[in-house]
Amino acid sequence: TLAGSQQVFGFVRFVVCAVVLSLEMAEKAGAALSVEDQISEQEAKPMTADEKKFFDAALASLTKEQQTKFASVPLDVLLIVRGFANEEKRMEETLKATQHIAEWRDKVGYYEFFEKHLEGDSQFHKVWPEYICGTDKYGHFVQVSFILIRFV
Repeated sequence: TLAGSQQVFGFVRFVVCAVVLSLEMAEKAGAALSVEDQISEQEAKPMTADEKKFFDAALASLTKEQQTKFASVPLDVLLIVRGFANEEKRMEETLKATQHIAEWRDKVGYYEFFEKHLEGDSQFHKVWPEYICGTDKYGHFVQVSFILIRFV
């Protein structure tokens, strides 16, 4: 029933908010940085001069159309550059990965995915609703989703 669904949603929202508050309290208590915290901190750092060389080379290795699409979200390229920072053949591996990702995105229509509706999407969202109920300490949305089950 709708009332039962609302109770489930209320419980899920309570659990999610309790987890977020627990994480915030642990941070305030001086807990050591978790792996997630360390990664988030690294991702937020500005690009270094050394990374800029790899960033520019990665974009230059793509077609003009791919460059335009990839450059629209510079963090995508920067994360690839940082992901290969410890590789022996860093430049070669960075370029190869960037090209591979760009080709995959072209093949699957990555950039057009959100421009059209999929068949059956309205029914899907009726039985699997999603809600944004706040943000975590990094500013990421806290999203809750669940399946509405009809009891007969």
